[in-house]
Order: sequence, then C-alpha cells, then structure tokens
Amino acid sequence: MRLFNEKVCAAVGLQALLPLWQEDRLVLARQMLASGMSCVITSCQTSLGEEFIGRELDEEVIADLIARGVCPCGENGEFHTVVTDCPLFEKPLDLPSHRVLRHGDYLFAEWTIDE
Repeated sequence: MRLFNEKVCAAVGLQALLPLWQEDRLVLARQMLASGMSCVITSCQTSLGEEFIGRELDEEVIADLIARGVCPCGENGEFHTVVTDCPLFEKPLDLPSHRVLRHGDYLFAEWTIDE
C-alpha cells in the first residue's frame, strides 16, 4: 500500500507523508476509539459480508475483523469507513438508513437523504 500511496501522490505533485507506516494497527484502532472518534463501515469486500456495511467500528467489530484475518484498520483495502464523530466535530454526523449495493467484489452503503 505504501508504494500505491506514494505513486498516487506523486502523480499530482504531492509528497506522501506516512507517519503511521508500520505501526501496530490494532493499537492504532484502539487509540482512535479511545480518542473519541467514531466511524462507520461504508464499503467492504464481499468476503467480509453484507452485515459489516453500516456497522460502527468498535471493539466487537475489531474482534470480528481480526477473527477473519482482516487488519482492524482495513490497510489492505478490505473495508473503508466514514468518520461520524470526533473531538473536532461540532456535532456527530447522523447517517440515515441505507441499502447495500454490490459492485464486483465490493459492497457499498447507499444512504438515502431526504430533501
């Protein structure tokens, strides 16, 4: 992943700074939770299963990921998240209900936003 990140940044004239590279991912995930950050899984590989879409990353989800041999930070592209709350936010992001879409080997949350 490091080479990918460096390549993508270089393509647009940026230098990749990766201060957390090769740090213990389980420690990082737990530090993130302890800091007051909340995030929800928005997409994942189909091998993880539809039940992961929309789940808030917490100790139970981390344990489920580890049991499946998945990095708790999704470093190998197994899943992606959206931050819904953190100490820098004025208020938490309240996500509406979602449905799950499949595209190839990936599942995605599609949120319906009422206008």
